[in-house]
This record gives sequence, structure tokens and C-alpha cells, in this order.
Amino acid sequence: MRELSVPAQVNVADGERLTDMVIDNAREVSELVLFGRRRPDGEWVDVTAEKFAAEVTAAARGLIASGIETGDRVALMSATRYEWTVLDYAIWSAGGVCVPVYETSSAEQVDWILADSGAVAAFVETDAHLALVKASPCAPDLTWTFDRLDELAAAGARVGDAEAEQRRTAVRADDLATIVYTSGTTGRPKGCMLTHRNVMHTLVVNTVWFYGTQDSNQLVVLPFFHVTSMQGGMNAPIYEGSTIVLMCRWDRDVAAELIQKYRLISWTAISTMVIDFLANPRLAEYDAALDAAHGPVAVLQLLAQGREARAQTGDEPLEVAFAATRVNEEDALPAAVWVALRHGDTNASVAALLGASRSEFVVGEHEELDASYRLRTVEERRVLPDVGVLQMQVAALLDIPWDVVAMLCEWGSEDPRTQKEIDALLDRRVGDRRAQDGVSSRPGHLRMSADELAALLQLTPEQGKLLNTLVRQADVTISAE
Repeated sequence: MRELSVPAQVNVADGERLTDMVIDNAREVSELVLFGRRRPDGEWVDVTAEKFAAEVTAAARGLIASGIETGDRVALMSATRYEWTVLDYAIWSAGGVCVPVYETSSAEQVDWILADSGAVAAFVETDAHLALVKASPCAPDLTWTFDRLDELAAAGARVGDAEAEQRRTAVRADDLATIVYTSGTTGRPKGCMLTHRNVMHTLVVNTVWFYGTQDSNQLVVLPFFHVTSMQGGMNAPIYEGSTIVLMCRWDRDVAAELIQKYRLISWTAISTMVIDFLANPRLAEYDAALDAAHGPVAVLQLLAQGREARAQTGDEPLEVAFAATRVNEEDALPAAVWVALRHGDTNASVAALLGASRSEFVVGEHEELDASYRLRTVEERRVLPDVGVLQMQVAALLDIPWDVVAMLCEWGSEDPRTQKEIDALLDRRVGDRRAQDGVSSRPGHLRMSADELAALLQLTPEQGKLLNTLVRQADVTISAE
């Protein structure tokens, strides 16, 4: 039989393990946003590489303190969510082997996987999962639900840094990392035993094959139980240092929101998800709402830049004054919005405004599963740029009537009338203020009454009368030019 071989693209050293990349990221790029996750209150928050590593280490110490030994199998039953990633890496950091269990597995399947893998502990997402595990004749002695992870971390407080690091680094490339079970459609699920070397090799090859970089931010909704999402949706992005945005349940509207919010460029999905996503009639409305903000914001940038150009030495920084300018008894937009405006990048200005806005776009109603697997109707809302609030705040700061600012925004930044009117408005207001301080509103020009000028020049009474007559009969400007 003829055989063909090629040199391996990736070589995994004997002393390497999956957890190295978590520690490396925390040390080298600590502020890198690794995850976008949804909290129980519905708010989407960022998780940095440093925070992720700290949570992984805390959970690993809890496992060590609870008696998990090197090579012990730990089951993990959950939907796709942030806690899965923390626990997967915590199990590996403690020297254990992760045994993924799909969230919809039957009691028979759960019983078989626990027995076949020899799991000594289990993490479950919900009380329903806990009941399935507890009912199994092979139920492990140690079980935790996700709402008890703080207890696990607290238990690990007595495990020192040196002990935790020794346990993590004792793992070698050829040690078992995970046992991934098949779906069981043709019989009992079969476990595929993968070492750290197996997993690391394929995740790096995955990165090379799909040109993964730190900018390959992606939406993840497929289950981590499946090797495709485990590698492409969890391990590879952590290796690349790109951002993983997690969806626990598929929802095409939420997917559109997250793609927009995090500027996602990658998404591994099954065909039915793609069809459903592209069939969403409201997709265009997300982009349209953002596009509509660009025109007014571009005009507000001209106002901010024009006011900055007229700032005087000793003036209060305009971003500070902007942040202190409240509109309609509401909190003012932050200083960062003004800073973005004066730099003139419209996309950056809209992004800064979006991050500080409160206006909401109602997508509609749909049904969602809660933690106990009950359907409930929820109203989905999306944050939109508060262009109106920004217009009012800029108008108040510059002492320009709001309706005038709104009119300029309707004209647009490309209309030749806009810049002329902005210059006239700012010259009049900034000039008047400086004139009251005895300072000329225009460099090289003198502004005072005829009597004041006559006194300054020590004119005779006859010369003063002549100057007054001249001023009454003509528009006189005295300049240094």
C-alpha cells in the first residue's frame, strides 16, 4: 500500500498544555477583552484576559480543595454560556479531565456517560440538570450548580499559589484533556478521548486554516459539548486572543444586536440559523438607525471643532464643561463624547454616543426559556444613539438655540451654508463673551465706542466730534492690518 505524508504544520511540545494560553494572555495582554457575556440582569459586559484567568484559577483551587486529583473525570452539563469556559479550563488547571454532557441529554444518556467516563464530580447549569444527575445510580459525590461557584472559589482560598501552579504545570501534552461523547443516534454515546496535544494541535491548525487573528471577534451559539464549538468557538479564540461573544439561546434579533455592538466578523453556525438570521425583516433597521445618526453627528463635530478652535488659554477644558451640562434634569453625556466629536471621526463619535445612550429600539416580543426551562414572553430592546440629547447638550453648552442646532443638522455637513452659519454663531457668542472681558473677538481688530477711542488717543474735542460723526454715518472698523 502506498502512503503519503507531509511535515506537520504544528508541533506541540511535551511540556505544553491547554491552560498555558490562559495564563499567557493574562500576563501579556491583561486588558484584552476575551468575552462578551450577558449577566442575569440582561446587561452585556466585557471580560478581560486578566479577569478570566483569575476566575479560572479560583475555580481550579476550589476543585483541588474539594479533593479532585490529577486525571479525575469531571462532568459538565450546560447550555453554551460563560461559566462553561471558566469551568472547562479550571478542570484542566486542576489536572482533571472534562466530560461534556449535552444539556438536553436524557436520563439514560446522562447515566451512561457518568458510568462510562467514571466521573467523580459534576457541574450542572440548572436544578433540572441536578435532578437528572442525582437520580443516576452513578451520581458522583461532588456536584455543583452554577449558582454555587462562589462557594467553590471560597473553598479554594486555602490552596496556595504554589500548589495551584504545581498542579497546573504537572499536566503534560499527552495527558488526557477531555472525553467528548457522540450523540447516541445509532446506539449508546461513544466517548472520544482527546489529549492536550490532540486539542492544541487541532485548535492551532483551525486558526491557521481560517486565518484567525486577534481581530477575529466571533459570535458563539453552538454548544460547547460539541467538538466544533469547543475548538472553533472556545479554544481557538482564546489562543488567538480574539473576543468571544456568547449566546445561550439562539435568537436572530439578539444575534443582530451583538454583531452590531461588538463588530463581529466571524460566526460558526448551522444552516437553519443562517436561514433564520437572513430572513429577519428587521435586520436593515439596525444599520439604518446607526446610519441615520452619522449626518447629525458630523455637524455636531463641526460645532465642537469650531468651539475648540476659539478656546482661550485659561479656559475650563470644554470636555469638562460639556460633561457638566445637564439636559432636562437627566445626567449629561460624558466627556468622552465631546472628545470624540472634536477629533472628527464620525464612526468613533457615533460609537462613543451609542455607549452612553439610553434611547431604546423595541424589536418586538418573543418567547424565551428561563433557568427552570419555562417559556416566558419578553420584550427585546436595543440601545440607539441619543442624537437628540447630544444636540440639546451641545446647544446648551454653546448657548445656541436648540432649534438652530437641529436645523444645521438637517442641512448636513456638506451644505456650504452649515459651516458659514457655525462660524457666525460661534464668532458672535465667543466674541461677545471676550469683548465683555476687554478682549477683542478677532485678532488684529479693536472694538470700543467712539468716546472710548477718542479718550485713548487723547483727541481734542473737535477731533472727538469728527470721530463721532464718522462713526454715525459709516460702518468703521479699525484694524492693525
